Amino acid sequence: MKKTLTQLLTKNGYHVISATPDDFLFDTINEKQPQLIVMNVDLNQMDGFFWCQEIRKQSTIPIIFLSDNNTIAEQKLAIETRADDYLSIPFVTDLLLVKITSLLRRTYDYTQNQTPFIFFHNGLTLNAENNTLRTQHHCIKLSKNECRLLVILFKHPGKVIKRETFLRELWKDERYVDDNTLTVNINHIRKK
Repeated sequence: MKKTLTQLLTKNGYHVISATPDDFLFDTINEKQPQLIVMNVDLNQMDGFFWCQEIRKQSTIPIIFLSDNNTIAEQKLAIETRADDYLSIPFVTDLLLVKITSLLRRTYDYTQNQTPFIFFHNGLTLNAENNTLRTQHHCIKLSKNECRLLVILFKHPGKVIKRETFLRELWKDERYVDDNTLTVNINHIRKK
């Protein structure tokens, strides 16, 4: 099933990352920053409902459940655990593709081949479209430049970034920017 699904999504232009909860699911989410999760409800140890609840503690990433069971009770449980959609196996592939596209569009104002603007790291979700940083309990509003600085940091977790790189990325040419401007923006981020 996993191989067939991977082939279907890849053929339709999606970049697919395959992982199981046993493969350190949260490390995969934080490192690869997927824009959507398609999860089978029937997993080896803990079921998809458990993992959906765990993911929701730190992320609002869209989740579509796939399940061999097509009971009202299971669909209700999917909604209660905050999954975004549910499909019974076997499913019509066109329906899955339409649901994925619709969910991405609704969540991210998504168009194919667009640069992603949602970033995840250590339980934080950075939305570069509306300049917000979400923690498990708070939503912090950022200025445009603060958000741009964080995008650079989220794209290079754990790496030291040169001052000139920030200046070039933010203002396209470091020669015309007061050296203090970057420091002020970084200090604002630290306070927030």
